[in-house]
This record gives sequence, structure tokens and C-alpha cells, in this order.
Amino acid sequence: MAYGTVQGVEDNLLEYDDIIDKTKVTAEMVARKIVQADGVIDMRLASIVGMSPLPLADPPQVIKTISEYYATCYILTSLFTQKDPNESDWTKEFCVMAKELLDGVVENPDILGPDAISADADIESSTEDLDEKAIIEQTSGGAAVEPGDKGESPMDDW
Repeated sequence: MAYGTVQGVEDNLLEYDDIIDKTKVTAEMVARKIVQADGVIDMRLASIVGMSPLPLADPPQVIKTISEYYATCYILTSLFTQKDPNESDWTKEFCVMAKELLDGVVENPDILGPDAISADADIESSTEDLDEKAIIEQTSGGAAVEPGDKGESPMDDW
């Protein structure tokens, strides 16, 4: 299920009738751009919630808005027809807003709700913490070298 909606992106584009050719904006194009936006969102969210809850089954409104902002930016950037370069500050405005919102979610993941935070969100090593020095087998000429009386290796002086 997509986070953003075609209608949400179309609403964002209302102000741009005189700047872009809206006949080129199809529902299929908007859906592709939403999928692209959702991928960016999931990539960022994976760093705080892990992969298991993604995509979010019931995303909060802010995630839907972020998706629609990114998709709108992608559409505006692809359809803006200024000769050189093919971008402008206003085409990036939606991406900037989306990034700022997404940064806010990453900084405050509680906004996603308790079900979004998975057990693997704070992935730690599965290796036992032995609270000891690593044991490295030392050899000399193929024969094992045993540590000295106080735990030092005879190889320490080499």
C-alpha cells in the first residue's frame, strides 16, 4: 500500500498550472513517483525501526504528506521546461519540505506509534560479551606459542 495518494499529489500541483503541462501528469506517473518516494521514506525509516515493520501498514499523516511532497517534487522536476538547467528552487521546494519532515520523524520516531518500533530497531551484536580480551592463537613456525606467566605472550617482545 502506498503512503501517498494520487489526489494528494494532484492537490499539490494545483498552483503550477501555468508553469507545467499538466496533460503530461497521468495517474500512472503519479503512482510511479509515489513508489519512488516511498522507497526513500522506507530507507530512512529502516535506520530507526528496522526492516520488519516496513512498509508501514498504517502510516501517520506525516508519512503520507512526506510521500506526496517527494512525489510532487519528482514530477515538477521532470516536467519543468526551463531551458538550462532543468531545475529551479521552486521545483525543489517540495523535496526540501519532505526532507525536513522526514528528518523530524527520524529524530522523533515515537510519532510512528508503538507498533512501528520493532525488536530489531536497535540492532546489537549477537556475539556474547565475554568481557575479556580477544584470544588469538599465536604460532611460531607452525607450533603454538603459549602465553607467559602473567598472560603476556612471548611474542610481545618481537
